[in-house]
Parts: sequence; structure tokens; C-alpha cells
Amino acid sequence: MNDISKVFMPSKSENKFNAALKVKAGAKVNSIDGIICIDGIWHLKLSIKAIPENGKANLAIVDFLSKEWSLPKKSLKIIRGASSNYKVLSIEGWHQS
Repeated sequence: MNDISKVFMPSKSENKFNAALKVKAGAKVNSIDGIICIDGIWHLKLSIKAIPENGKANLAIVDFLSKEWSLPKKSLKIIRGASSNYKVLSIEGWHQS
């Protein structure tokens, strides 16, 4: 199953989506590794080079995904799981196709 659209859940706010993330920090390269279903919720699997220390990995996630999706960094925000490898990302100003 590689239908990445399953990861994006409409938010209560207009023009916003949330995405569940499963993050492997301290990886060799930054990459999107697919999707995985955990307890009935689809997660985007990410590998991030930054280490999970003092928010470095969280900043790297926002930086990486903003470049991958051609969105400004300010439109991406980790709203849950700042100190966990399971996170929820809020995406503003993006339209799911």
C-alpha cells in the first residue's frame, strides 16, 4: 500500500490538513520511506539525518518536508509528539489532489 493520500486527514480549520508521522531520527539520509498503518491510522514514514536532541530532528522534519512539498516552512507545524518518534504535523495552505 503506497497511496500517500491516506496519510492526510482534513483538519477542522479550512485549508488545513494533519498528517501522522513515524520518524526515524539519526538516519543516513533524509527520505520519505512510504506509509504504514498503525492501530488503524496511516503514518508517513520518514528518515531524518538530524539527531533527536533539543528539537533538532523536529526542525529538520519541517525543513525537509517544506522542500519536498514546495511549501513555506511556516505552513508546517508539529502539533503533537515533539519528543516522540510518532508525531502529528499540521499542514496549512496545501490542497490535497
